[in-house]
Order: sequence, then structure tokens, then C-alpha cells
Amino acid sequence: MSYLRTITNLVGVSLVATAAFTSFAAPLEGVASGTHRYAASGIDATERKPIEPAAAQDQAAPVLPTETTVFGGTAEQREIATWAVQRFEDAGLDVPALDIHLHQDLADCKGNRGIYNSGLQRIDVCVDQRNVVLHEIAHAWSHENLSAAQRSEYVTVGGFGSWDDPDTPWSNKGSEDAADTIAWALLDEPITMFSADGPIARRAAAYLLLTGDHAPRISA
Repeated sequence: MSYLRTITNLVGVSLVATAAFTSFAAPLEGVASGTHRYAASGIDATERKPIEPAAAQDQAAPVLPTETTVFGGTAEQREIATWAVQRFEDAGLDVPALDIHLHQDLADCKGNRGIYNSGLQRIDVCVDQRNVVLHEIAHAWSHENLSAAQRSEYVTVGGFGSWDDPDTPWSNKGSEDAADTIAWALLDEPITMFSADGPIARRAAAYLLLTGDHAPRISA
């Protein structure tokens, strides 16, 4: 059974190539190839809050269940990073070997809330927001687990300009929408009711297309 037919059967959403998924990514200036920045986003914006000052931590935190290591950050940031990795594992999404560096100053993320560098398999996060950490890990997961054909299908079905072409506006990149979708799906606030043709259903359909599974936060 095709992904599209499966999506239609499971969430009651009819997707066609010209129907775009709802995108929450805000336009940003162009960035270097292989780097993904997380700036303004509509996902759970109520989580936004300043980080309490804390002494920098030079040593790495204990290695997590995957080959992922957390460096620096406040105690709250480290707890969020550990939680985020566990959310991926609980959803059956294997996190690749990854270094997570946590900071208290946006300057360490080049003015953004988070950055993923695929060449170094490293993310830098400068806020204590769960959705931002999930978003950046989602970039790493997508980089390691989605084939060129899967990325192309996501772009086509979602109506995006490209997966990650530097000339494509940020809000029209499939890679950013995919990371937003996975971050949305792995938040631990459950959703029990939603419209079959609304934005939640479209997000659920997008997650299914990416992973082949239901969004964990949607109750059966």
C-alpha cells in the first residue's frame, strides 16, 4: 500500500501533490550548506523563556542510550536534551551518533535558538525549549534516515520548493517542515480530538509519511 493511501486510511486526510502541509517555519536569511538554524517558530511558542544564568560545564554529560553526548548547559537544559533523545528512542526513531552542545547565549548559536551541522553531526542549542532540541535532533535523524527518494516525495506531496536548497526560502524548505513535524509529534502533550481536515491532521499525515508510523502524541 502506498504512503499516500496509508495516510488517507489512517488519518482521513486526502493528500495530493499540490496540497502543502501546514508549515510553521519562519523565513530566515540564507545559511551555509549543511547547517540548519532554528529561529522563530510557531510550535508551542508558549514554552519560550529566558535561560537562568549558570556556570559553564566543560565536561561531557554521561553518554545517553544512543551514541549521543551532551556538553555544557544548565541542569534544566541537560534534562531537556536527555528527555528529547529518549522521546526519539521511545518513538522507535534511532538517534544517530550526535554531539549536543548547550549554551546560554544566542551568540553561540549565531543569533539563533539552535543549529544543526550535518558535517560535524553536532547540534548547538541556546535556549531551554523542548521543541527546539527536538527540532534539531530531527534534522540529524532526517539526514541519516531519509533517502533521496523519501525527501523528494515529501517535497512533492507537501508542495515545497526543495528539500534544502540554499536558494529556497526557509519557509519553503521541506527539511525545515519535516523537522518541525517530528518535533511537534514527539512533544509529550497528548492530542485526543482534532478535525480530519485541519492542521493537526496534516501534521499527523506528514509524520506518517516521514516515519511510517503514527504521531506518538495523538491518542488512539
